[in-house]
Amino acid sequence: MVDKEFKTYIDQIGILKSRGLNIQDDDQAIRILGDENYHNVINGYKLLFVDGRDKDGNDVFRAHTDFMEIYVLFQFDTAMRNSCLQKILEVERHVKSMIAYEFSQKYGYRHTDYLVRQNFDAVPDPKPKPWNTPRWMTEEEWKGSALFYTISATAFIRISK
Repeated sequence: MVDKEFKTYIDQIGILKSRGLNIQDDDQAIRILGDENYHNVINGYKLLFVDGRDKDGNDVFRAHTDFMEIYVLFQFDTAMRNSCLQKILEVERHVKSMIAYEFSQKYGYRHTDYLVRQNFDAVPDPKPKPWNTPRWMTEEEWKGSALFYTISATAFIRISK
């Protein structure tokens, strides 16, 4: 592996320009690289804009590729990941709430009840309760949801043991 040398932001911009990347505003590019990091922006998103390699094996950008095109792609991906993460955290919070409710109803609500090992034994419930449709969903939405299939599979595994 080749050791990399430290490069200032001006050096990094010079390298990008030498490889064919248009940079309209050096000061703006320096602020972006300072805030986001060269690796995160350039190395993470350049492949869509690379048109081969030079004689030294360095990536060369397609003609008329602009630094801001790569940065906008980086921003879009960041916004998409943040949006997905937000929804995943909402689902996680809801599932944890459902588990806590069912656990507390069956085994107790004291803060130490989750420490009792027997509460986690995989013994089928002699009188299992059917899962009800969550109040914010229609029956059709519930039956088609990933959570329905996860709960159904979990219930099947518990019953079949």
